[in-house]
Amino acid sequence: MVELNLLPWRRDLATRRRKEKLLILVLTGVCAMVFAAPAALITNSWVNESKQLNDYIQSRIDRFDESLEEVRNLESRKAELIGQIQILEHLQSGRSATARVLDELVVAMPVQITLKRVERKNNLLVIIGRAESNSDVSQFMKNINRSYLFSRPRLLEIEKQIKSEGYANEFYINVYLDDLKEGPKEQVSWKGD
Repeated sequence: MVELNLLPWRRDLATRRRKEKLLILVLTGVCAMVFAAPAALITNSWVNESKQLNDYIQSRIDRFDESLEEVRNLESRKAELIGQIQILEHLQSGRSATARVLDELVVAMPVQITLKRVERKNNLLVIIGRAESNSDVSQFMKNINRSYLFSRPRLLEIEKQIKSEGYANEFYINVYLDDLKEGPKEQVSWKGD
């Protein structure tokens, strides 16, 4: 029988298969690089665009935060100014309030009444005076009640006193002041009553 040595043939076949496998492996690697490189570039581009967009959005948010802080500062300043304006208005209205109260008292007071003392405690006005008769005090209270500045007149006491010039009734009246900012609602003539 003939002996054949198949070892070189098997070795050649194994070498060829190794080369084919290596070639397939290299081609697969090259194909993977060909597809992976653009995919990586595209993905990297998307990530960069997202970062840029996030940076832009963050810069806008920071700008809006600064604007919001400015608005808050302006609102607090506005509240301070409104408070100062209200204080000034209150002081301004208080300047002429005493004159208006005295003017209304003069208009409401009948001729036979003399005021001894007028005191103001917040919105309460305490009037102490003398009158020739009780009807003069009654007329005075009616006139006070009609005034736009006064409300709820209340007679506390009338004392009859003998004076050198004759009898006099000393009276004590409490009257509440209405809002002094308002003007007269309508002009009323007190002297004709």
